[in-house]
Amino acid sequence: MLSMLLTQVGNVLSKLFVFASFVPVLVFAFLNATLLYLWHPSFREWASGQLTTTTAFYAIAAIVGIAVIAYVMTMLKDALRLVLEGRTWLPQCVLKDMRTRELKRRKKLQDEYELARKQFLDITILRNEDRRLRDARVVGRTKTVNTYTRSSPAANELRILYEKRMSDTEIKADDAERAIDAFVGALESNKKFLKGATDELDQDDRQLLVELDHSIRYWKARELRAFNQRQFEFGTLTPEPTRMGNVAQSLQAYALARYHLNLESLWSGFFAALKSEKDMITAIEDTKAQLDFLVACVWLSILSTLLWQVALVAFGGSWLALLALTIIGPALAYIFYRFAVQSYGVFADVVRASLDQHRFCILDAMNLPVPTSLRDERAMWDALQELVVSGGKFLELSYRKRDKHGGEP
Repeated sequence: MLSMLLTQVGNVLSKLFVFASFVPVLVFAFLNATLLYLWHPSFREWASGQLTTTTAFYAIAAIVGIAVIAYVMTMLKDALRLVLEGRTWLPQCVLKDMRTRELKRRKKLQDEYELARKQFLDITILRNEDRRLRDARVVGRTKTVNTYTRSSPAANELRILYEKRMSDTEIKADDAERAIDAFVGALESNKKFLKGATDELDQDDRQLLVELDHSIRYWKARELRAFNQRQFEFGTLTPEPTRMGNVAQSLQAYALARYHLNLESLWSGFFAALKSEKDMITAIEDTKAQLDFLVACVWLSILSTLLWQVALVAFGGSWLALLALTIIGPALAYIFYRFAVQSYGVFADVVRASLDQHRFCILDAMNLPVPTSLRDERAMWDALQELVVSGGKFLELSYRKRDKHGGEP
């Protein structure tokens, strides 16, 4: 009966509703019913006696009720998401404290980016402008001795760089400069390839350049990672109070910074114009369904926790169960929230890709010409923004010419 009914529900309702709203409500209803069965003797006695001909009736009634709740959540999903973004319902004192934490998190990312950028540039200069090393090699050719050993100060400095690389510890510009200073002294005092001497100096001289190159790649990777994290987790304005709100802001900042495209005002038109791109629209809908699913799980976790707390207090439940619920419920909601933030990031990545590839669909739908340069494109989006916001009373836009069949002439 349950399998057949779920099949019928899936045929009637869209997959987005089933996955994003109906499934999480059904799962949480089952979990809460299981907890109620284990906790309440009267409910357990009643449930045990339902294995009769009336079981199908109660199952259908329960699933219909769950479907109604899921549909209500579908209507409220945008409002519930906005709460998690920190835009509605929350008190200002709470928002202020949350925004302060997000400001600190953004500053930490910015500091990490600036540190990595500075170290990358400093070590790159030391590596590329190594005239001191070249000059030291020239001076060393005039010497008649080679007393360099693997216990020399230069070898010790090289060993420090090597051990830091092998332990994945950052090599800073000061470390690189000390090693270069030590090798300048070693190269000036010793002749490479002296007959009868070892070639350890030449080997370590080459290894020094390897270590410097590694540190340059290391700091460049750190720089790019911090830059991408800052770009995709924060916008350019004052941070929103929550992580999810800042991911949403980063999407708007991406479109504005690159194309001067106000995504918030043109999103509906863009989504409608994108209908012809089946693969892209499917990717957007699927990632949006995943996001809605996790947002629903967050709120269902909170709601279940509150209902069980009230039930335990009202009907004299165990204080240990109440304590466990008070800990596990919020922790579960927070876990779902962090997953929702990650899912929001995936959704934002898909939307960014759709903007990069298909943003001119809006212009096609409005019968406007496609710009031939980035400067013209930005001017076009600025003009459309003026049209959307103020009506563009003094705005002049030229439409494309079309033949009698609606295509290009």
